[in-house]
Amino acid sequence: QNSSKMLEFKDKMVSKVKTMELAGVSLKFGKKVTDLERKKHPNKSEEELQASAFKRFCGFNWLGNATRSDSNVTDHLKLAFLNKDDHYPESIEAAYRLASTMNSADPGTRQSTATSLAQT
Repeated sequence: QNSSKMLEFKDKMVSKVKTMELAGVSLKFGKKVTDLERKKHPNKSEEELQASAFKRFCGFNWLGNATRSDSNVTDHLKLAFLNKDDHYPESIEAAYRLASTMNSADPGTRQSTATSLAQT
């Protein structure tokens, strides 16, 4: 997708997530998910870990939908995760930055770009 469509899609997703939060809609993530969050944020409470997991879930959901025609981004994240490297974006905004940069990157440098961006 082009940058303006991705930005519009990001803004819509952020708005929908805020609406869900205001309505009291939430997801309860299991222990394995919160354990992954705890590795990145060892001092967070269980409630904060659940909130981090939700943000990450929304970010990856957005990324998967925004980059459907170019699965290199999500494929790289999945392969890295299987090798115990968790570079999944921590929010919709982080996913947007990753997708935008990957979208403009030369195909030969996309993998290294995805890794360096996901680590920030």
